[in-house]
Amino acid sequence: MPEEIYLQYFGYLKTEKADNNRFAVSKKIEVNGMFQAFLESKRQKCKENIYIVKRVARPLLSCRASEILGLVRRINIVEDHAPTKLDPMLKFPKLFTGLGTIDIPYEIKLKEGAKPYYYKNFKWNWRG
Repeated sequence: MPEEIYLQYFGYLKTEKADNNRFAVSKKIEVNGMFQAFLESKRQKCKENIYIVKRVARPLLSCRASEILGLVRRINIVEDHAPTKLDPMLKFPKLFTGLGTIDIPYEIKLKEGAKPYYYKNFKWNWRG
């Protein structure tokens, strides 16, 4: 939530220190504090941490809250689950073993002057 909106509408609420650092792509977001609030949409409710942030244009709702409140629905997502008859790990076990190398040479062509994107705080989370 932008600091201006907090001050205008919620400034009477006591804030706490933010529990951790927040990032947007590769830039650290300057969080001034947080408070907890109950959010409601139709018949769904959820309790969320609301972060007060400098230099943002409008409030953003987390993915988790958006799903709980029924504002968005994920389809065709990959997640850990118990094996089913449609489980690709069971149907194609060779695809999920080894180091992921390709048996044939492969060349990636970049545009002239292209610069690689490097996100210094990226942490790979692989459960393999």
